[in-house]
Amino acid sequence: MSTSMSLLRSEIHPDYTRIEEIINIFVSLGYTRFSMDDKIDVYILTIAMPITDDELVNSENLKKSTIIYIDLIENDEEMYYCPKTCKKYYSYLFFENVSSREIIILEFLHRYFELYPDDIFWDCDKFFYTKKYIDKIYSKTYDPNWLYISPDSF
Repeated sequence: MSTSMSLLRSEIHPDYTRIEEIINIFVSLGYTRFSMDDKIDVYILTIAMPITDDELVNSENLKKSTIIYIDLIENDEEMYYCPKTCKKYYSYLFFENVSSREIIILEFLHRYFELYPDDIFWDCDKFFYTKKYIDKIYSKTYDPNWLYISPDSF
């Protein structure tokens, strides 16, 4: 099972508007605790449900938070080829440790692909998910293992 995943896009140029839209998607899902660390070439965005700091220590509550890295540099080295679309994509957004956060990822992607249908979600191993696949997965009864099954099986 992959523990990290990336969102890939066809343009290499950083887009600061997307950061605001990404935050707005998480706010619409009820994630209102954010911390952002600006490392010049990457933003580190931590999102969490509105809980107290004491509750965040609880392992069940940690499943309701995640860390996302948003790459803001133009980097040809972070380019990947998607055999499903026959196109090159650049790494843009990196989800750290997605295990036990599958519902967060699915809800986010469903909304994100409404705004950016040409981007690709990649499990950093072998599976590429397009908007079409995410729409199929989202329309079915929720399966927490969806991230670990080939998108072609849906």
